[in-house]
Amino acid sequence: ARLAEERDRLAARLAEERSARTTERERWAARLDETTREGEALRDRGERLSAEVERLRRSALPRATAVSYLLTAAQRSAAGVPELALAPETGRVHLQLDTGVREPHPAFRARLYAPPGGALAWSRTGIPPASGAGAGGPTVELDLPAEIFVSGRYRLELEGIPAGGGEPELIGDFQFEVVRR
Repeated sequence: ARLAEERDRLAARLAEERSARTTERERWAARLDETTREGEALRDRGERLSAEVERLRRSALPRATAVSYLLTAAQRSAAGVPELALAPETGRVHLQLDTGVREPHPAFRARLYAPPGGALAWSRTGIPPASGAGAGGPTVELDLPAEIFVSGRYRLELEGIPAGGGEPELIGDFQFEVVRR
């Protein structure tokens, strides 16, 4: 009888311990779920704050400026090579090319060769003539990213694409010196 009493007492104690552990486990699981939700909310808030900081940083940066240059037939001669000065904040380089041709072309192809060694730095085909005309005839306008330019001498090859297709006709080589400030 004493052993049965002891067994019942130990079984009751074991049941209490199991119940207490189950309750403790449930409490820790609930706390873990709550901590996980808090962590996710903090991560989302951190991502939003990072995006806002990046937006503010970009808006606080000086605006990238664009520079514009006109290259004419006279400048293509051996008499001189024009200098294009680019400041660090320059974002775009706008070139207006006076083609010097009287016969219009419906489209043009331009290739920019960079120093050193004259590697192809940029090219575009199907460039329409600009709406206005320069002193020597139709003009072609190019809008280039400033980051492709380093200091040195560049050569810009311009070809006219005939209306009926066929081989492009060389309009000229525009040479200029880029100076990074």
